[in-house]
Amino acid sequence: MPSGLVTALSKGEATIEVTTVDGSFSARCIVSVTVPPTPEELLTQEKGWQLTAGTCDPPFELGNGDLVSNLFEGFLYDCELDDIIFFYKNYTQYLNYGKNLCDWESGIGINLGNWRIREDEGVLEFQLSYFFNEDDTFAKLEGRIVILNENTLKLDIPITFDDGAKLAKRGLMVSRSTKDYVFTLTYSKVSK
Repeated sequence: MPSGLVTALSKGEATIEVTTVDGSFSARCIVSVTVPPTPEELLTQEKGWQLTAGTCDPPFELGNGDLVSNLFEGFLYDCELDDIIFFYKNYTQYLNYGKNLCDWESGIGINLGNWRIREDEGVLEFQLSYFFNEDDTFAKLEGRIVILNENTLKLDIPITFDDGAKLAKRGLMVSRSTKDYVFTLTYSKVSK
């Protein structure tokens, strides 16, 4: 092979030896070919993922009128920083509570339901403890996967809030308004 170009065809190890035309010099090296992990393999880590950053665009308006773009400053409870999410290989999602348990029952965590990665591997469908439907059940979310590797999971999640949905569902006449947001959530691999 005059060019010296080597193309990997499958996973494994190969020894490559080259010799000069006059035979005076030779060299040998071992090349290892690995297969990168699939998105499912990256997500289903034994120690799970911990939420480490959250932002909102445009800034979210709290009940007192404050605008919040950093979700850890007024929107998410401080104790939820300790929550760890597991994506199990059977496509169920589980939330394991950390040191601070908020209003949850001590020491049990909760099954959030199913998750899946879309066929194009660009969208993760899942649930979170922080977002609820009109009937106070966990909302199903779709997050565009911005980063997914062995250490970081970063998602952009579009969400529309309807401030009168629950009251309207009960038959009450209310002034309703909706607003669209993009929540960017960053998780880190748990190293404990």
